[in-house]
Amino acid sequence: MPTAPPTPSPHAAPDAQALRRWGAGLSTQDMAALLALGGYGKLGTAAQALDMAPASLSQRLKGIEQRLGAPLFKRSAAGMQANQLGELVLAQVRELAAPLDALAALTEGLRAGQAAPRITISCPGQVGEQWLQPLLLEFMARHPGLRTHLEYDNRWHDLNRTPVDLVFRQHRLFADEALPPYAHVARRVLQRPQVLCAAAGYLAALPAPPATPADLAGLHCLDIKVDLARDWALPASDWRFRAAAARGKAAARTLVQQVPVRHSVNTAGALLQAVRAGLGVAVLPLDMVQPDLAAGRLQPLLPGYRLPSLDLYLIEPYVRAGPLQKQLVAFLLRRLRAITPA
Repeated sequence: MPTAPPTPSPHAAPDAQALRRWGAGLSTQDMAALLALGGYGKLGTAAQALDMAPASLSQRLKGIEQRLGAPLFKRSAAGMQANQLGELVLAQVRELAAPLDALAALTEGLRAGQAAPRITISCPGQVGEQWLQPLLLEFMARHPGLRTHLEYDNRWHDLNRTPVDLVFRQHRLFADEALPPYAHVARRVLQRPQVLCAAAGYLAALPAPPATPADLAGLHCLDIKVDLARDWALPASDWRFRAAAARGKAAARTLVQQVPVRHSVNTAGALLQAVRAGLGVAVLPLDMVQPDLAAGRLQPLLPGYRLPSLDLYLIEPYVRAGPLQKQLVAFLLRRLRAITPA
């Protein structure tokens, strides 16, 4: 009696040609995820190396395996280990990633007859003037062959399509909130407490100082607008608060208050000037306004409420940078993370 043919596995490995086609469609982020998982063998460790949330890395791997149609790793309590197909895929990914690494080293290295490497950095103006520019000058003194361009702006840059190598951007986040997903590596550099404040003269002209966030709807509010295409036509801003004395679930309840914006700017320095001039109320980093608060020129408002901190992130492409840029990133991360804003 003839035997029935074996039932095909739902996870049958793709043939070599299909595997090559699939590998050619991998993004640099996909390659970085696979190499990190294959190298570290643990989801949490690989996610930390990529500065990603473990859940985000797990979701990315799931999408990679779904597109391939087969699993690449054996999961266990001890970690993750590439299966037979996974080893083939990792070998192909290493081969695909090698030209990218070589290109980064070629454009970065100092060789005879070549121009010195140049690193372009984008950051908010106040962050650049207060912290980044002095540190960059210190690093350049140690590396005379390095050329840099420091751009003060708040525009978003697609690091895969523009000549910008490193981007510093700020996000207003409470401690339990996650950074919105980026298509690049994003590392938190420092957290800056914020304060709601106004000039003493402006407050003296009010019948009474604001007691709750709802009272801000009747005041002149000042804000930063960094995206003209998105924010230009908006006459109001959403400011977020949490009750300072709340506990448990109530402590994480965010109150969103829409405030009318009388004047907007695109830098924190210009915003501070407007507040000092008595134009209205604004949210500013505490380290910027501490001298004005101590001298009584500005006064804090709504002491019963907390504001999100202003978190500074360093963003760079997934493709491995050249050696000098890697040194610069390590230097900036170490020195900036040692700063304790007021």
